[in-house]
Parts: sequence; structure tokens; C-alpha cells
Amino acid sequence: MHDLQEVHDMTQNMAEIWKEQYRQRFLQEGRQEGLREGVQKGEFDLLSRQLTRRFGELPEAVVTRLKSADSELLALWGERVLEASSLDEVFR
Repeated sequence: MHDLQEVHDMTQNMAEIWKEQYRQRFLQEGRQEGLREGVQKGEFDLLSRQLTRRFGELPEAVVTRLKSADSELLALWGERVLEASSLDEVFR
């Protein structure tokens, strides 16, 4: 009977440890996802301001395209805006 109690206690302790590890991992992943979203939002904001300043008010289709782009694509377009003479050249 004593052995069963020890196994029960050990199982309870392991469950608490696993629960805490899962919680920590979940929080860390949430922070990383939030950071990625924040970076992407910042890239979107900067690029949309640059495009608007360079080419005037952006068509809704362009805004939608910017919003759906990942950070890598936003960065590529951000580089192109420096030399492009039209919106089409930015998004080619």
C-alpha cells in the first residue's frame, strides 16, 4: 500500500511539472508569435506610408495585398520602393 501511495504522489508531482512546462512553452510560443505579428505590422505600416508618399493614395487591392504578405515579402517590396517608378514595379 505504501508503494502505491508513493507512485500516486510521484505521478501527481510529474503531472504538475509537465503542466508547468507546457504552460511555460505555451507562453513562450505566444510571445514569439506576438513579436512576429508586431514586426509584420511595423513593416506593413512603414511600407504603406512609403508607398502612399511616393505614389499617392493606395488602391484597396494594394492595401489588401500588403496586409496578406509575410515579413519577407514586405521587406522585398520595401527595397523595391526605393527605385520603382510605379506601384506595378514594386509588386512585379
